[in-house]
Amino acid sequence: FIILSDDAEEIYTSYSVQSSVLGVLGTIPLFPKNTARRKKLAKSRGKSPMQLFLEHRRAPKEGDLHRLPAEFLIDEKGMIVDVFRAKTIDEHIPLDRVSQFLVGKAAAQ
Repeated sequence: FIILSDDAEEIYTSYSVQSSVLGVLGTIPLFPKNTARRKKLAKSRGKSPMQLFLEHRRAPKEGDLHRLPAEFLIDEKGMIVDVFRAKTIDEHIPLDRVSQFLVGKAAAQ
């Protein structure tokens, strides 16, 4: 399948993809509710939560730093059949939804 990038942010605007400072703050590893999620993510990458945080801070930044992920599954006819709009910057469409889409069982969300 094809993954589309929108460097000019034209599609972001067309589909009202949001930005949120709270969506960014909601992922800060020092907030208690995020500790388990951050530990799991860091462990999956073979790092500590602090190493992951420092890597992110040092990485070059482009575009709107508060842009929340929005992912659209589009069928071969060009129809959007599933939409995922994140509430925080570290959320993405669950892989089981992508798998269902790839086998033709995506349901409108």
